[in-house]
Amino acid sequence: MAEYLHHVTSPQAAHHILSTGVFEPFSIDVVSADACLNMLLLDANGERLPHARQQPIYGGYGVVLEIKWEGPVEALGSWIDRPSANVLYHQPGNEDNVGSVLEPGVYWRSFVRAGTNQYLSITGVRVYPDEMAEEWVKGSLPKGLMGAWRFVPAFVRRLFRAHGASQAAQALSRQVGSHGCPLIVAGPAEAL
Repeated sequence: MAEYLHHVTSPQAAHHILSTGVFEPFSIDVVSADACLNMLLLDANGERLPHARQQPIYGGYGVVLEIKWEGPVEALGSWIDRPSANVLYHQPGNEDNVGSVLEPGVYWRSFVRAGTNQYLSITGVRVYPDEMAEEWVKGSLPKGLMGAWRFVPAFVRRLFRAHGASQAAQALSRQVGSHGCPLIVAGPAEAL
């Protein structure tokens, strides 16, 4: 059975991920807790669920990548348990909930380890317009999202910020396409 999750990131990182089909974690050392793709529990509006921990576990903000997982699912009580690639892990808020962690609402995050190269795809993109507009006005978006507007001064772009943010969001959505796109997480598939 497929699981649907969300990864929150910056517009720049979303463009890179969608362009390459690769998520590059902070570390590829599989004993590091940063060697994974974190995914959040969000409601239909993209808001954190009330029981989810309120600590940030993402490196950017402005775009939500909608992710589909079609592989094995397990619970992980602690990183010491050495997660494997190509397995989706749900992690509970505390170790007392490990047994029931496969029930939605008990776990606070999900992730796949570095080296995951199957079962994962991006099915959609949701953009926070204000954050996208801010990055568009600054001219900090990749050229694939800015187009010729990257040559226009920021004070002029500010006048067209809603239009620019909308065009950049559409460009991200086109990268996903109507059938989604496969995603891998960089790193070794086997623990070293």
